[in-house]
Amino acid sequence: LRPHTEELVPYLLLYWHRGKAIRAVGAGRATLVSTGTGSGKTECFLYPVISRGLELRDRKADPGILAVFVYPMNALAEDQLGRLRELLAGPGLTFGMYVGKTPRRSADVSGERLPAGASRDDYRAALEKARTEKRNTAVHPPEELCSRDEMQETPPRILLTNVKELELLLTRQK
Repeated sequence: LRPHTEELVPYLLLYWHRGKAIRAVGAGRATLVSTGTGSGKTECFLYPVISRGLELRDRKADPGILAVFVYPMNALAEDQLGRLRELLAGPGLTFGMYVGKTPRRSADVSGERLPAGASRDDYRAALEKARTEKRNTAVHPPEELCSRDEMQETPPRILLTNVKELELLLTRQK
């Protein structure tokens, strides 16, 4: 993993299966991880994707999707969106969730948008402020592309979606 990846991820010490899977994915090998609930399967593919995304960012590579995470239900995609907001607030690695309820236009996005250059600490402070004020609102780091128009204009590096929306994305002309 790229050195900056360690600053982003919450777990510096990895269980054996995580480390083995991360090395395999990083080497480009097809990898299957089958372990119990809560054992860190997501980290096995997420950390190498983040590492590669940071590499592309550092090379100033053209925008484009690096990884598509397909979930069977929106609830699972939304859970992962929360994780990406926390992990990727600040370093300039873009992500977005494209599901049925994703707004068409940026003007239709609800919640609080943090300005460009906001850090992870800024994100956490805004989130804590919303909780303290008992506002049930989303806080969007600048790396999050929140509308369909934004994602069509500049595709995010990481795209969260579900099977139905993925099929629509692949069959539409836009």
